[in-house]
Parts: sequence; structure tokens; C-alpha cells
Amino acid sequence: ERLGYTRSFTIYDTADSERLMKDIIKDLGLDDKTFPTKYVLSVIGKEKDRLVSAQEYMDRVEATNDIRMYHIAKAYLRYQTKLKENNALDFDDIIFLTVKLLQENEDVRTYYQRKFRYVLVDEYQDTNCAQFRFSELLSEKMFP
Repeated sequence: ERLGYTRSFTIYDTADSERLMKDIIKDLGLDDKTFPTKYVLSVIGKEKDRLVSAQEYMDRVEATNDIRMYHIAKAYLRYQTKLKENNALDFDDIIFLTVKLLQENEDVRTYYQRKFRYVLVDEYQDTNCAQFRFSELLSEKMFP
């Protein structure tokens, strides 16, 4: 709720995300051969793994004058807007928004740091930036 979603939010699976992005690509007047749905979603997923929001990505892309990435940034912004309108998250948002929640709300972070005595990360070598930050936020009181 602190992030603007209700408790009854929906989680979009891959097919839901692809369907939404396909509509966005069409609405933006982009060629689906130049901007394949899976490719656009993979770029967005990588940015979310790096904890880069849609607006932060747009700001970075605007400084580069890369027209292809600019269109992907517009799609990312529209994608996040549509997800929010539908009270929905995709798989990448689950970690991305949890990290955001913990970073921005000390009371929530403290609650979960106290709730868990141990944090076990299976396949630690395969964690991405967002997953690492999530485990770090949960365990930072364990190792001051």
C-alpha cells in the first residue's frame, strides 16, 4: 500500500507481460520487428535488476540521443503506468519494489530485520544487483 498498490494486487506472468507490451508497442506506433516484445521486456528487466526505474532510465537515455533506446524508455514508462493502473506487478517488480519499500521505509526495514534472525541465500553466485541489495537490506543489522 505504501507503494501505491492495494493488497489484492495481481502478478503478471510472462504471457501477461508480453501481451501488455505488445499493445504498448502498437500504441506507440513502433514496428514490432524493430522492437520485438521479448527484447523490449528483456531490456526493461535488466534495468529493473539494476534497480533503475522507468524515469531514471528515460533520463539516462535522453542524455545519449540513442533513438532506439529512447523508444524502449517510452515503452518502459508506459508499461509501468499500465501495470500500476491495473494494480499489477511483473516478476521483476516483486524484487525491485520490495527493495524500494525497504530502502524508503525504515520502520518496514527494521521490522523485517528483527523478524528474521538468519538470511540464507541459495545460489548466491547467481544473484543480480536487486537480489543482492534485498539480501543486504534484510541482513544489515546482523552485521553492523
